[in-house]
Order: sequence, then C-alpha cells, then structure tokens
Amino acid sequence: GVSLGSVIKIRFSEPVDQLSAEKAFHLTHDGRDPYLDPIEGTLSWTPDGLTLLFTPEGNLDEGTMYRIYIFKPLRDPAGNELEVSFEATFETEEGGGVIVSSTTTWILLIVIAIVAVALVFILRTHPGPRRPVLDP
Repeated sequence: GVSLGSVIKIRFSEPVDQLSAEKAFHLTHDGRDPYLDPIEGTLSWTPDGLTLLFTPEGNLDEGTMYRIYIFKPLRDPAGNELEVSFEATFETEEGGGVIVSSTTTWILLIVIAIVAVALVFILRTHPGPRRPVLDP
C-alpha cells in the first residue's frame, strides 16, 4: 500500500513532453474543481523521464476520496496530443495511512496501464498535421 505521506507516481508508456505533462496533471479531493481546489505539491521526474512524481505539501487526509486528472494537451516529444483526458480516483484508509486495499491498488495500476497503452495507440495512429509535398 501507499502511505498518506507518499509520492504519487504516474508512469507513461512512452516519453512525453514533460512541461505539458506537468501542466496537465491535477490532484484534488473527489468532487471538487481541480483548478479551484487543487492539492498543492511539487512535481519531479524519474531519471528515465517516464514517471511523473507528485509530492503533496502535506499528508493526504484519512478516509478521503481523491481524483487524479491528466488533462489535454498532454503531448509527446513530436508534438502529438493526447486526444482524451484521463481520470482516476483513490481513497485513503480511515485511521491507518494506507491507501485502500491491495486489490484496489492493482485495479488502479491496471487502469493506468490500459490508459497508457491507449495513449500510445492514439498518438501513433493520429500524427500531427501533414504538410504538402511540392514537386519540383
């Protein structure tokens, strides 16, 4: 499990433009506006550049639902944009400091993996704008 004071990790299946990923990421209490009531914290990256790390300024609240958002325009290094925003929720445990059960953690990891695969498919099948080729 993950403790209330732990780092939230979002792993991408392929390289992304880090600045666009940082702008796209939001964490808030479930049901609240991510722009008006975000959970404050710092963002960093693992050395391989595939995992975005969010460290909340303080511990998360016990027994609370949170929602992670990855909004458009998340881009890959070639400039292709994510076509669909991503959301996931998790709940912290009452009085313990562990995020839900291991079953829920696995389900969340599977959902994130599915979305990452879909992102790769979308970015590869929908390249950026094409430029006309002029014959000499």
